[in-house]
Amino acid sequence: MVIRNSVSKLAPNLDVRGVGGFVNAPPTPGYEVLLNVPPRDLPEWLVAMLVTAEPQKAPTDGVTGTENHSLGGITFKLANAQEGTRNDVLHWCVCRAAEMTPRKQKSALRAIRHEARMIGLDDQEIEKTVSSVFGGRRG
Repeated sequence: MVIRNSVSKLAPNLDVRGVGGFVNAPPTPGYEVLLNVPPRDLPEWLVAMLVTAEPQKAPTDGVTGTENHSLGGITFKLANAQEGTRNDVLHWCVCRAAEMTPRKQKSALRAIRHEARMIGLDDQEIEKTVSSVFGGRRG
């Protein structure tokens, strides 16, 4: 049984973060604990709505293998991100940039920021994503 990420699958504006997902939460700056209770198991009816029998590969839009990790492949993926997935794709792109050598990171992040603006993400959201990947230090 695998619970994958989804956007508005259960209800409008309700996102699910499962395998491969990320969540901003305390101690991330700007987030605080409002009610400190232990996590609970999901009810069976909710699990049934979220489960995917087998993990599905994300579409690559024709960009695969090492090309997927080249700067051209990364910006192509971001430029073609569908609404509802743009933040997830941005996060993926910034993670790929973090895997690059420091010299390549700077130009990769410049290109990623530019492409993110072109698809309609604002600077604040872009910088929050970069900070989440680079642990608060500016990439």
